[in-house]
Parts: sequence; C-alpha cells; structure tokens
Amino acid sequence: ETYPLAMCLDGSPASFYVRRAPKTSPNASKWVLHFQGGHQCELHESNSTVKNCHRRAQTELGSSRFDEKQYDLGSTPIMSSRASLSPTWHDWNVVMLRYCDGMNWAVTLQESVDLSGMDPLFFRGGKNVEAIVETLLHSHGMDMASDVIVYGCSAGGVGAIVHADRIRAMLSNSSFYAVISDGAYLPDFSHQPGHKNEDVFSDSALLSRLSYFLWPLQFRENALDLVGESPSHENKYVPSAYYRNDPLVKRYVDPACVASLTERFSWEAVAVYLCHVPYYAIPHVTAPLFILTSKHDTTWLPFVSVSNPVYLWLSQLVTNKIGHHVGASLLQRVSEHDRRHPDSPLGVVIDSCAHHCDWWGQIRFSDGRTNADAFADWYRETREWWEGASGVAPKVQLTQNRSFPCESCCETPLAVSVEHQRLLREFNNFEGGRDLTSDATSPRSQFEVVMQRVNPYGVSTS
Repeated sequence: ETYPLAMCLDGSPASFYVRRAPKTSPNASKWVLHFQGGHQCELHESNSTVKNCHRRAQTELGSSRFDEKQYDLGSTPIMSSRASLSPTWHDWNVVMLRYCDGMNWAVTLQESVDLSGMDPLFFRGGKNVEAIVETLLHSHGMDMASDVIVYGCSAGGVGAIVHADRIRAMLSNSSFYAVISDGAYLPDFSHQPGHKNEDVFSDSALLSRLSYFLWPLQFRENALDLVGESPSHENKYVPSAYYRNDPLVKRYVDPACVASLTERFSWEAVAVYLCHVPYYAIPHVTAPLFILTSKHDTTWLPFVSVSNPVYLWLSQLVTNKIGHHVGASLLQRVSEHDRRHPDSPLGVVIDSCAHHCDWWGQIRFSDGRTNADAFADWYRETREWWEGASGVAPKVQLTQNRSFPCESCCETPLAVSVEHQRLLREFNNFEGGRDLTSDATSPRSQFEVVMQRVNPYGVSTS
C-alpha cells in the first residue's frame, strides 16, 4: 500500500527476504543486498516457456504469489552463512530481492503493457528497487548500516549496475557502499557502426554470420528501431515500443548516461533504451564498482555444450573468437569509465572458465587468488580509501587469457560447468513449472530444483 507502483509482472507486490546477522557477529551493522537473477522475458517468445512474459507472469519469476514465509538464503552459494564459501559477508545481514519484473530490474514503465486478449503486464523494476531499499531503511534498520554492498548475478547484475548510483543516493553518507555485478556484461554485437575504435567486433565476418544467435545483443540496432533508423529488426525487445512516451522510463536511468548518449545518437529515446544496458551504463557509474564476467559465458554462447566432434572444433573457434571480443570490449568500457571518473574505485575480473555467474571462490588466477579473494582485497582497500587513507582510488584488473575449453581455469570441472548451464537452459524452456494453475505444494521452486541438480561446489551451501 505504501508503494502502489512496486509490483511484479502480474501485478502482485514486490517482495524480499532478510536473514539477520547473528547476534554475536561483529559485522551486525553490515548489509549485503542480493539482486536475484533469472533471465529476461520477451513477448515474442513461445508462450509455453518462462522466456515469454505472459507465461512468466504465471510463475515465481513473474509473481510474488508463490513466495513462502521463509526462504533458505544459503541455497545461493555466494550468500552462504559458511565462511569458507562466503568469506566477506557470511555473518552480515543478508537480503534477497526477489526478481519478478522480467526485465533485469532495469525497465520502469508507469503504464501497463496490454495486448489484445492477454492479461496486462507491469514492468516496474526501478520502482521495486526503490520500494525495497526504502523499506529496509525505514523498517529494518539499514539506515544505521556501516556498510552496504549490492550484489547481482545475471539479470540481477544488470539491475545492480543500472541502479548503482540511485541506491547510493538513498543511503546515509556514513554508510560505505559498493556494487558487485556478476555475469551481467554483454557486448553490443550491432552491425551499425559506432564511434571509431569502439566496436571491437564490427569487422568480424565470422561474428556477422552469427546474427541469428546474437540478435538480442545487438543493442544499438534494437534501440534505433525506436526511431525507425535500423532496417534489421522491429521492436524485438518488449517494452521498446513504449519507451518514448512513458513518464517513468527516463526517471530510473542514469541522467549522465542519458545526456551523453543523447548527444551522441541525437535521440533521447535511443539513449534511455541503451542506458538500461551495462555496456553503455558502466562508464557513467560513480559508485565503487566491481565487475566479474567470463569470456566464455555459457548463458549466451549456445556453442559450449556441442558434443558432435565435427561441430566441437567449430564451437571452440566461435567461442574463442567471441571470448576475445568480450574481454577487449569490457576493457574498453573500463577505460572510458576511468577517463570519466578517475576517482571512482573499480575492480574488474575476467576469467576463462565456462560458466555464467555465482562461481564464487571457484576461479583462481595466476597470483593464487580466487575471484572472492580479489574482491575481499579490493573491498578492504576501497573502504580504507573511503575512510581517508592516502593514495588514489583502488583499481584492480585480473584477467585469465586462456582459450576454451580450459580445464584448469575453474576449481569446478569443465564438464560440471557445462552440465550446470545445460540444466539452466532446460529450466528456461520448461513448460510446466510451479505456476498459478498448478497444484504444486513444494516450497522449493523449479529454479532451485534445476540449480541443485548440479551443485558446482559439491557441498551444502547453508
């Protein structure tokens, strides 16, 4: 009632779960907010899978009507209460923000999306973030926090970047704040030329032939569809047709990003669209930011699970070609960020493990540190810098320049990584599921069931 516009795809209220720090914890004043992930939905997908927005609205990824009174946050390894798995915040206050808006937490439309003969859909990602953070501040004691870290995986990582500075502005000046975005970076594979030296893959004949697989990542072309300047597609991303006229959509993106891209592309609608995408948003984030990504992300590379010997060679060629561009592209974004904000702490970890996100502590670099170790060091240095320590803003870059497949890049065996992602794809194409029409009573979601079938850690995470 306090936040009437904060809602899931189906119109049910936004929701979250809290695990309080142990009473004896020395870190009881510290908070970590976990933006749940779960892919993005579209209207043009088959309505039999959760990739379709109307279908998703009937499941826990689009509704809070399935929410149990209690939820085991330890089922997510990075939020485990075990110090061996989650060394930095195992004894902090932990919050899981339930992902149910279908658009990466990023898109906020005041008006519902109504298609003939279908139930209305509500894209309220920004409103949900705002409502949950304000509730934590006013009703759960986060206004007294000494530290607040936002962590997002996949779709949650997109939301963490898009709302990074907005959340910081909501917190007390006495709270240290940082953002971790894991597995959310996607290059722009558009054919439309950008500025000189910006599009590291624009001259690749091989990648241009993969448009069938990569069109969702052609962000600039999809944005130009808004103003009729791109002949390639026509409004394939669901809310794009509503961007120009909705009164809320501009409010929940970074104004500096919008101003910069409006000057560059001449159309504000195009700028607003692109500022929902980490590729374009990262250079404008001023809050301390730590980015983790894999060069061989198994979510958007359909090639990594190919087993036919003939196609395996081709899959390796394509995966390595794209992986090279992913790393180079992100480092370009990092350079632009540092040019714009030299006094903003930034950490970047690029690995060559075949995985998506949440491989916390499972990836080890040449200096002996894991990705979790790298963050812990950066967090400590950044906090000391924030408190007034001398020196420049902490910057860190760790990169595994290894080819796919790389058995030694992960602590987790490659076969387990690939199988884990295969099961996630199986979930995305799941036609049954726990939805409003089923009589399922298990408190465990279909998403949890799929994830737990292959546990990359090999141990209980609680």
